[in-house]
Amino acid sequence: MFVLANIVQPIVDLAEAIIDFFADNVGMSWGLAIVALTFTVRLLVLPLSIRGIKSMRQMQLVAPELKEIQERYKDDRERQQREMLALYKSHGVNPLASCFPFLLQIPFFIAVYSLLRGDSFKEDVISSGASQSFLFVNSIIEKPEGAEQIALIVLFIATTALTFLYTTATTQTTQGPQKYLLLALRCCSRR
Repeated sequence: MFVLANIVQPIVDLAEAIIDFFADNVGMSWGLAIVALTFTVRLLVLPLSIRGIKSMRQMQLVAPELKEIQERYKDDRERQQREMLALYKSHGVNPLASCFPFLLQIPFFIAVYSLLRGDSFKEDVISSGASQSFLFVNSIIEKPEGAEQIALIVLFIATTALTFLYTTATTQTTQGPQKYLLLALRCCSRR
């Protein structure tokens, strides 16, 4: 974990500078500064998200032909692999290209998490003398409990579901019960 912390430390420092800017220079409350930081990070990684989504859509267009190749050459794995590679090449599709942009986003989210759970952020909030509460959250630096925790979990699940439904609205490969199963798995895996 120590090595990982050193790798993302420059991103943590950048995130801290951004949140301090929103809290100190713009005059936002710490809760709003966290929201603004979240939007800023999402904007920074937006090009990666768009690239990953485009690549996923390209893969979906190739999926019927890919399935046909898998059925046709199910007994000959070597030929199946050759045909699949030829299909990818003819359509200019890279199967890993849809995953890689999303993997590049992980350090940003680790950095924001590290910042918000770190002592430096807690000290900044306490030393500012500003209110530590935000909306229904009593303290942004303390672990939520009880109804507060339940409300945050419900909010998390709702936003994850909306994001998932929005990004998969135009796909035709995942329909019906399969779509909702994937949604449930995605919600559970993000926790």
